[in-house]
Amino acid sequence: MNLECIANSKDMDARLMHEWNSLSAKAGTTPFSSFTFIKTWAEQYEDLAPLRLYIASTSDGIIGLAPLQDENGILKFVGGLDYQSGADYCDFILHPALHEEAMAIFTTIFNNNPFQLNELPNDSLGKTYLETHGIGKVVEGTVVSSMQLPLTWEEYLSNLDPTVRKDLLYYLRRAEKDLAPRFSAADPNNADDVLKKMNLLFQLHQEEWQSRGEIGCFSADSRGARFREFHSALALGFAKENHLHLAYLENDSSPISVQYNFTDDKTFYHYLGGTNIRLMKFSPGKILLGRILQDIIYRGLHTYDFLRGNEGYKFKYGAKSASNFNIHS
Repeated sequence: MNLECIANSKDMDARLMHEWNSLSAKAGTTPFSSFTFIKTWAEQYEDLAPLRLYIASTSDGIIGLAPLQDENGILKFVGGLDYQSGADYCDFILHPALHEEAMAIFTTIFNNNPFQLNELPNDSLGKTYLETHGIGKVVEGTVVSSMQLPLTWEEYLSNLDPTVRKDLLYYLRRAEKDLAPRFSAADPNNADDVLKKMNLLFQLHQEEWQSRGEIGCFSADSRGARFREFHSALALGFAKENHLHLAYLENDSSPISVQYNFTDDKTFYHYLGGTNIRLMKFSPGKILLGRILQDIIYRGLHTYDFLRGNEGYKFKYGAKSASNFNIHS
C-alpha cells in the first residue's frame, strides 16, 4: 500500500484525472468530489489553504483519494474556507471493495494532524469508518434535502399537495400569458454563452440578495470576485463534461431568472439562482423551478437534490430532509 501527497494543483495531471474519474464511477460520488471541482477550487484558493491531496494506491491502481487542504494548520476538505463554502457535500473517494484499506492509511494522517472534516453525507463510507474506529468527534451538520422523481410530469403533479399543485400551475399559466417566457439552457459547447449566462447569474443573484439587505456571495469585494472566478471556471469545466445545467428564463424585454445547477447520470443538483427583482410579483423562481422539473423528468433523471438549507419551499415541492455530518479532532 502506498500513500502519496500532491501539494500543488499543477501536479493534478491528465493521468490522475483518468484514474480519478474511473474511481469516482465505482464510488458513486457527487460532482463536488469530482476531479474538475477539486482542481478548480485548488487553483483558485491554494494560496489561502494549500492543497493536501492524499492518494492511497496498490500495484493495481488508486483505491482512495482524500482531497484535503491545510487552512491555518487544520486539515479540511477542499471546497470550503472559514469564510466561504462552495461544496454542499465533501467526502473521500473510495473503492467500494477496498475502502477500509484506504481509510486505514488515511487515518495515519489524522493521527498526527488536527482536522475539521465538514459536510460528509450520512452514507459516506469514510464517515462510517472514522466513526466506527473512534477517530474524531462526529456532530450533526447542515440540513440537506432531496426528492425522488417520478416517470412523468403528470405523476409529479399528482403527488403534490392540492394547494401547492394549484399554486404552481397558476403561476406557470400566468407566466405564459403575461411574460411569454422562453426557457433554455446555456450551450455547453459555447464558452461565451456559458460565461454570459454566469455573469447574468452573478448580477441577478446580487440584486436579489442586496434587495433583502444581504451582502451576497458574489459581492464586489475581493472575496466575491474570487468566488465569481471560481464558479466561472467551474461552469466551463463542467460544461465540457456534460455536468452543467445552467437554466435560463427570459422574454423579449428582459431576463427573468437564472438557475446554476449540476447533474450526473441520475441526479440533478440545485445549486444557486438569481431572479429579476422587478418581476417578483410573477414568482420567477417558482416558474423556473417548474420548467426545470418538467425538463429533467422528461430527460429521465431519478433524483432532485436541493442540497443544503431547510427553506420551506423545498418541502412543499416534495423534498425529504437529511443531515450532513462534521468530524473534527
